[in-house]
Amino acid sequence: MRQHLVVGHQVPVAAFLTSAGELRPATLVLDQNVAPLSAERLCPWPFVCAAPVAIANVRDKCGNWPLEGVSARLEPGLKFVDPGFPLKDHVQVKFDGNDVPDFFATPPAGQRNVAPRGQATIQFTFSDLTAGEYTIPLRVTAKNSDDDDLQRLTVTLQVHDHWIYAVLVLVVASLFSFLATRVVSGLRQRAQFLTRVSAMRPAWLKSEPAVLPVTWLRAALSQAEKLSERYWLSGPNEIDARLTGAAGMLAVLDRVWQVRDSHRSHPASEGGAAGNLESGQGDRADPRGAADRGGCRTLQGGPRHLRCLV
Repeated sequence: MRQHLVVGHQVPVAAFLTSAGELRPATLVLDQNVAPLSAERLCPWPFVCAAPVAIANVRDKCGNWPLEGVSARLEPGLKFVDPGFPLKDHVQVKFDGNDVPDFFATPPAGQRNVAPRGQATIQFTFSDLTAGEYTIPLRVTAKNSDDDDLQRLTVTLQVHDHWIYAVLVLVVASLFSFLATRVVSGLRQRAQFLTRVSAMRPAWLKSEPAVLPVTWLRAALSQAEKLSERYWLSGPNEIDARLTGAAGMLAVLDRVWQVRDSHRSHPASEGGAAGNLESGQGDRADPRGAADRGGCRTLQGGPRHLRCLV
């Protein structure tokens, strides 16, 4: 069968040209869709807090088409701690190693493209975050790409303060507990010592003549009182030993004072007892005098400087 071409006749041909971006023949996908991260903040010298980084590679799903104008946007489901979460302040992005001032805005033509059968690396760095838990859902797209579930990147981020602060809190709490225990114990001992000193100062002690035992007792009580009045009690064992010795001396002096007071209350009996002592008949003549002398004999068995107090 022959075909004849008529010369001079033109066949109209309609051509419809569209850009690749309008056709959207490509499908951008990521090599990972979940990025769990953890980070520390407020690292003291010489520690260095590393910023959390999420890295994802982008490519065309089939590899046959280029990707034009790669960018990202925030998806619903954002969870953050601060009152607001401005992306430009908290997320810094690098595209194939180059810093991008605003990766969440559509770039001019010819920028952030990926060649066919190629891929590009996107690095998300998160900074200036307070302690807490964050969920940041992102979607990476291109001008000529259809939507796909593999374009989502969900970043879960745990931010906590540096561990040194927890150690410092424990140390400060331990020191405070130790000091509080020492202070409370010291105040309790201080009150006990002052109570003992007050109880060991009977009214008759002030009027006693300044003989050696009385002077020693007054000095011991005065020293114990001065040491006990200090806010930071030091040497509690020494104070306790002095008060214990002073208590023994006070018991002897109190017995002496009781005998002397008894003699002062019965002067006639005292005179009779003295006469009987001189005649050698005191025990038979006056039983009460014998009782007094029994007290004197008990005192004479004590320290030598107490034998002549009565």
